[in-house]
Amino acid sequence: MGATPVPTPVPDPTAFPVAEGSGALPDDPSLPSWLQDPSEQFAATGASPLDASSALIIQDVTYLGGHPSIKRRRKKCIGTLTRNAVELSGRGTSLEIPWSEVVSVEAQNADEARFRISTRIHSESTALVIQLRDGATVLLEAHDCPKVPLKGAVAQLVDGLGVVVV
Repeated sequence: MGATPVPTPVPDPTAFPVAEGSGALPDDPSLPSWLQDPSEQFAATGASPLDASSALIIQDVTYLGGHPSIKRRRKKCIGTLTRNAVELSGRGTSLEIPWSEVVSVEAQNADEARFRISTRIHSESTALVIQLRDGATVLLEAHDCPKVPLKGAVAQLVDGLGVVVV
């Protein structure tokens, strides 16, 4: 006849270790540094906020118009935003707009510029719309410059100067 099958032992559930935990939720993840408020970043790192010598230099800028002293479009300019003014320089072009004359600065991507201010810019560019106190609107195109980082840099630069960054 045949051999009798041997039963296999069933493991005892109490023989396995049970992980002990506090039952608490994990810590909240911290925001990436580029999303944090600049004042919080300075407090956390001990760094100082921007000083008077700080500047944002945009190498490839096209002046699209709006300022009464420059009537025509100018390509291949250099835009410099300092704590004192917005400066534009290039071949035959020199423009300086003090922040005291500026009401607001708005950064717009290509789609926003096309529909909101009826201006075509390159798809990788950002339009800087600078509204002046005298009612003029200066338009600059910052080539190969994404909207969000540019807007953040401008906001950080003009913090405390009374200029609205949209």
